[in-house]
Amino acid sequence: MAFMTAFLTVFGTFSLAIFFNANHLPDDLKMNGSYYAFQMLGERLGLGNVLLYVFTVVQAIYMMAQLAVLLDAASWVIAGDTATNFMPRWLSKRNKNGRPLHSYVLTSGLCLFLLLMSGTLPNINSIFNWLLNLNGIVFPFKNCWIFLAFIAVRWQSDRFHSSFVFIKNKAVAIAVGVWCFIFSFVCAMMSFIPQDSNLVHQLMITSY
Repeated sequence: MAFMTAFLTVFGTFSLAIFFNANHLPDDLKMNGSYYAFQMLGERLGLGNVLLYVFTVVQAIYMMAQLAVLLDAASWVIAGDTATNFMPRWLSKRNKNGRPLHSYVLTSGLCLFLLLMSGTLPNINSIFNWLLNLNGIVFPFKNCWIFLAFIAVRWQSDRFHSSFVFIKNKAVAIAVGVWCFIFSFVCAMMSFIPQDSNLVHQLMITSY
């Protein structure tokens, strides 16, 4: 899976260079780049906009499913047993089916707050770019904690046992974990580099 992901990422990037002229990129490439790619591919294959329409339907289903899963997962994490000592008791309250309703309300409220904050940006393209840039900051930092946990677990591998071990050699595993941590941390810090004229505004609403 790791090699397949790396292969698709690297060669997928190369394939985009075939379709897009680096000197004349659309302003909304980040938001609509995948749609442009499928449209161009369909035109190359003589299928017109068929691939674009198919991708649009699949993308809509995928995004709705992803939103539902992310909201559900975040709500369960907030209401998890490990959070009872650090969260208000009302957040962990569940209904008769065991679902943490108040956590759903909090998670949805946070998402709504982000959307309202993004409404102060000039257009939908700026909103999308801000959310994408924000994601580019949050996810690498989140991964840093994952790699730190990985390093800590492998450092004390005599105390933690698992039926599956991704890298059996302890020294190699720790070295890979350290490299992944440094790489993720550097990428997270580079995400703060200015990318457009709305940087100050975007940093202000991100700080909230």
